[in-house]
Amino acid sequence: MSKPPVSLTESELLRVLELAQERRLRDFVLMLITYRHGLRASEAINIRRRDLDGDFLRVYRGKGSEETEQPLQGHENPLLDEVTAVRTWLAEMGTRGAKGAAKPKGRKATSKTSQSCP
Repeated sequence: MSKPPVSLTESELLRVLELAQERRLRDFVLMLITYRHGLRASEAINIRRRDLDGDFLRVYRGKGSEETEQPLQGHENPLLDEVTAVRTWLAEMGTRGAKGAAKPKGRKATSKTSQSCP
């Protein structure tokens, strides 16, 4: 007998979204969209800029690539407001280019093999 699916409580969900927002705007938007639209991981990773048209999300579902168009949803809680999050992300991408996503701040990884020895 299989176990029923486990879902996050509202406070757990908000904490996950908060952490994603602190890390990177792209991560936050993708997590929010994935949650709000019930996307599979494969559907979420295949979202492209062209799939976010106006206030709608275009999703390709299933093996036959069936396309669905779903409205983005606003919310009084900024962590759950897809419309504002997506518009902010698209505006940020527009100023930096499609590949210029923000990287988290912090130390750069260094390889011990690339460091010179005295």
